[in-house]
This record gives sequence, C-alpha cells and structure tokens, in this order.
Amino acid sequence: CVFRRPRLTEYLPIDDRHLVRPQHPGVWVERRYTLRLSLSKNRSQRSGCMACSLEERLIYGVRYGVLAFLDALVAADDAHIVNTSSVNGFWASIGPDRPHTAYSAAKFAVKGFTEALMEDLKVNAPHIKASVVMPGHIGTSIVSNSVAFGSRYLTDAEREASKIADQLFHDLAPTTATQAATIILDGIRADRWRILVGDDAVQLDEAVRANPEGAYEPGFGDMLFADLRGATAALTDADSG
Repeated sequence: CVFRRPRLTEYLPIDDRHLVRPQHPGVWVERRYTLRLSLSKNRSQRSGCMACSLEERLIYGVRYGVLAFLDALVAADDAHIVNTSSVNGFWASIGPDRPHTAYSAAKFAVKGFTEALMEDLKVNAPHIKASVVMPGHIGTSIVSNSVAFGSRYLTDAEREASKIADQLFHDLAPTTATQAATIILDGIRADRWRILVGDDAVQLDEAVRANPEGAYEPGFGDMLFADLRGATAALTDADSG
C-alpha cells in the first residue's frame, strides 16, 4: 500500500465555505487547521508502507481514520469514536532491558489526540463520544505479525527464537483477545472515555499515578509481562544449564 498524507484540501477545500455547517463549525474547521500532527522527517521523497516510520503509521492511521468517517459521524444521530492507545500511552517503557521510544511516543500521541478530540466534540458535536483504549498484555498475534513483517532481516536462529517468543507471549497473556473485546465493548456501552484493558493495565495505571517520579526506576513495571518474564528467565536458565 502507499502511505501518503492527503492534502488538507482533500477534506475541505478552501473555497468550499458552504460546507461549514453552522451547527458543527468547530468540527469542520478542525479538519482544515488543527487535526494534524507534524513530524520532522520529510515524507515527500518516500512511498510505500515500509518507508513510513512506526510513529507515522500509528499516529496518522488514527488521525486519518477519524477524518475518513467524520462526515458520517456528524450526520448520525449518535456515534462513538474508539482509538486504541496502550499502557505505553501513559508509561513509556516495557522494562529496563530495551528502549521502546517510537511505539510509546506514538501511543502517547494517540491518547492525547483522543482526549483533545473528546473535548472538541463536547462543544461542536456533542452527540459523538470518544474513548481511548489502553490495553496491557493481551494474547494476540502482535509478535508473530511483527516478526513476519521483518522476517527477511532475521537469521534462521532468530526466526526459531521468535516462534518461541510468540507462543509465550500468546499463551502467558493474562487477558485473551476475546476478553479484551468484551472489556472494550462494555466500556463503550457504559460511555467510559478511558478504557483500561486487563488487570495488569489497571495495576500499572494505579502505580504510575501513585508514584510518577519513580515510574522509570528499575522494577517499577514488573506487573506488566510478569508471567512472560518468568517463563523467559526459566528458559534462559535451562539453556545455560
């Protein structure tokens, strides 16, 4: 696929002032001026999904998803926008052993975008609700999908190791994908704007709020991936033995 940032005029041409509806002026004006996130890299010389940074795919994917359906949402009797951030949208780490900068920065942006959008909609289109979903460790195929995406850069040994990692990530997740879907849908029905998915997400959120200054100290987020870390350590010890 070709990942390209559409021109703003593709959403609302400057000359089409008759499209600005009096009952929802802010929503339409937002589409022209402020629903945009600037990144430092010049994307005009690149094309294709592989050329896009992780931040661009995660941030612009959410932004354009909202814009693509905005007309229909405004015209509907009621509507609900649900954007998926992560626990990495309020805690920018998966532990002290590896950096997680690009993903965390993007998920912080998704959370901030959704919260700001929620306030905008209250003023300009109050029949539209917005929620931000922040999952913890969910038993999905995210590891295998990520490995498949970049598998040509891996050695045979790394591919085999990734299969084990994928199985552990899936099987040791405290929340299944089905359970996560139920939590999200229940949150939407209850009109909750902030939906934490999984006990680990709830615990981590409480820990960060209780001790924000210590959030990046060693061992702080051990409740996230606790079982996975234990199983990985056991495998490492077995290999060493």
